[in-house]
Amino acid sequence: MIAGVGADTFNLQDLFVSEKDPEKGSDTLKGSEEKTEHAWHNCQHLFSLKSAGTLLSTICALPEIVLELIKKIIRTIAALFQARKEESPPKMDPDTLLLTCFKGLDMGETAERIRENLQGKILPITLHIKRKNLREIPPELGRLPLVELDLSENKFKEIPPDILSLAPHLTDLDLSSNMLESVPGWINIFRALTRFNLASNHLQHVLTQKVGTLNLLKYLNVEDNSIEELPDNFDSLLALEELLLDKNELERLPSTLCKCKELKQLLCSRNKLTKLPKNIGALKRLNFLKCSDNQISSLPPSLTTCEDLAYLNLSNNPLSDLPAGFEKLTGLTSLFLANDHLKSLPADFSPPNLAVLDLSGNLFEAFPAVLFKLKELRNLTLDQSQFNKWSAALKRLQDLNPLVKFFSPGTDSQQLFLH
Repeated sequence: MIAGVGADTFNLQDLFVSEKDPEKGSDTLKGSEEKTEHAWHNCQHLFSLKSAGTLLSTICALPEIVLELIKKIIRTIAALFQARKEESPPKMDPDTLLLTCFKGLDMGETAERIRENLQGKILPITLHIKRKNLREIPPELGRLPLVELDLSENKFKEIPPDILSLAPHLTDLDLSSNMLESVPGWINIFRALTRFNLASNHLQHVLTQKVGTLNLLKYLNVEDNSIEELPDNFDSLLALEELLLDKNELERLPSTLCKCKELKQLLCSRNKLTKLPKNIGALKRLNFLKCSDNQISSLPPSLTTCEDLAYLNLSNNPLSDLPAGFEKLTGLTSLFLANDHLKSLPADFSPPNLAVLDLSGNLFEAFPAVLFKLKELRNLTLDQSQFNKWSAALKRLQDLNPLVKFFSPGTDSQQLFLH
């Protein structure tokens, strides 16, 4: 049986693997000859089903366009096998074989016919072509009824315009780790996108407002670029759940971002942020907030009304104090405040379910007595100097809470023991 048949989508790479293939999805040359043989048998099986009188579209709803591609794959594999008989083994891995077969392919159906057939009759197709040093794609690829396209880790300097025809049905587009310098204005026609990954490119200055018109987006990743400003129309992204902004040059977050009521994860570490939006408390479903390594000196009071917040990382900021109201963060379990400028904690600092707390690298003048209130605390990270200076208070804390453990900061964190 062929992987993908009977599933919700059909991945073209599935032609190259068997159900028991442990290296499914591998794009290295290792095992490419065996994968080519899998493709040979899988493709033959598809057409034996069809030649036996069972219409293929009733089995896996593949459009004529894909059948033509599979026929070309068979012809190409046959040529590779012939070369092998002549003592020249095949060197073509699955993704390269797919790209080769796309070129010059007689697509059969028109784009209009494909769109017409897609109305519940054709199985959506996914395609992943990574790490191939691509600078362009075969124009024919843009005619496939793809719902998922992964072109990450290539060498694209611009988003290939040949994918424009995919707009009506493409829901997942991954262009991470390329050399993109901008996002074209025509990206707004991809209204079906729910996932858009632009991480690790060369994007600069202002992210185009056209991204803010993709109102079905649930996941947007633009981390590891040089973006200085986000558009102000984020209030249109009402379905957005995950926003990854780490490692950019952002100095502020637009206040309209706080109208993304479904937002659950916001990552904006290693930027140049000096503050968070005043109305961040409107993000009632936010459960993961990472703002470490910025220039944030104070926090908006509304932050303590983010009812679902479970993870909060504010390390490596010039924070001199925390707002009152942390006791209202009933879902907060992990809080990281390392290397800030804190001299004390608020008197009402008592998140009831806090289990992990990092206070290392701060300027505390005395042991924060509010730590005695943290009944669920399990891991407390402190500098060695803090640990030595506060040993008596920490012993009392451990007597009140025998499950608490102390750790040193850093990647080589070790447990500290009281003598």
